[in-house]
Amino acid sequence: MSDYSSPSRESARRVGQHLKRGWQNFLDHWQEWLGPMLIAAAIVIAALLCCLLPYWLVVGPITCGLYACALAAIRNRPVHAGQLRRGWERLGSSLAASWFIGIVSLLPALLLGGAFIALLAMLVQMLPPPERSRRAVTDRGDAMIRLATGERQTAVPNEAGSPTARHAAESDQPAVERNRDEPEPFEILLVTLLMLTFYGSLFFGIILLFLWQLWFSTRMMFVFPLIADRGTRFLPAIRESWVQTRWRFWELLAVNLVASIVTMLGAYVMYVGLIVTIPLGLTILVSMYEERYGGKTDGGPPSSSSPEGALSTG
Repeated sequence: MSDYSSPSRESARRVGQHLKRGWQNFLDHWQEWLGPMLIAAAIVIAALLCCLLPYWLVVGPITCGLYACALAAIRNRPVHAGQLRRGWERLGSSLAASWFIGIVSLLPALLLGGAFIALLAMLVQMLPPPERSRRAVTDRGDAMIRLATGERQTAVPNEAGSPTARHAAESDQPAVERNRDEPEPFEILLVTLLMLTFYGSLFFGIILLFLWQLWFSTRMMFVFPLIADRGTRFLPAIRESWVQTRWRFWELLAVNLVASIVTMLGAYVMYVGLIVTIPLGLTILVSMYEERYGGKTDGGPPSSSSPEGALSTG
């Protein structure tokens, strides 16, 4: 039994080491992160205030530059705002990487959104038609006409539209007519089932989208670090990350999940918390990169990119 459980314990130990290393590294360099993060936040906010296109033009270089800062921090080098230039120095590769990862990550959302709209249209068609409401309005109009012409009038109103006249008109209608607005039990059950189907499909679609983005972002985990650290071009970086993430994939997935949760927590503090959570999440991710490419790995898949030409992050 211990032979089967030891690999899982070893994987959990390595995941814990990366999380601990990222946390400790963030504590050692958190003051140095303030300058780069404030500059990156100012650029992104200015791009968003202009329109959506400038944002897509700056998000790639900014992400690449922040990875350069994280690589410097994980190697115990000073973190400074000048390292943000790394993304602009690799402008073509960083832009292509951000567009490719963003579009592929959101593609299932577009497909699920189309399917969701089609399902919503089908559910609307299945709802009972509002004939009962129209009939009820017609019956009330007929009652008022009869009241105005003196037909079946049982009370004399003190003034037009008085409560006495309305009560007389309602009392003249049979009980069947007064209950026409009440839905049938079958219709209540049908509406309830349609609502459950609607919200169940929405929840299931959100879960599928989250799982897809988590899996795909794990396979693309090393793209930006390779561009920032080694100057790898876009397509070779995609291929290299795809090959490397096959090895110990579940460890990478666990680390990526924790880093994503940590990063998202900053959005719940008026987005100001991202100044803290983004550096922490990046240092956790580059810890895995440093294990694969920094000479600390105990084996692994062969690299498709040459280790020569690795650039300094200082």
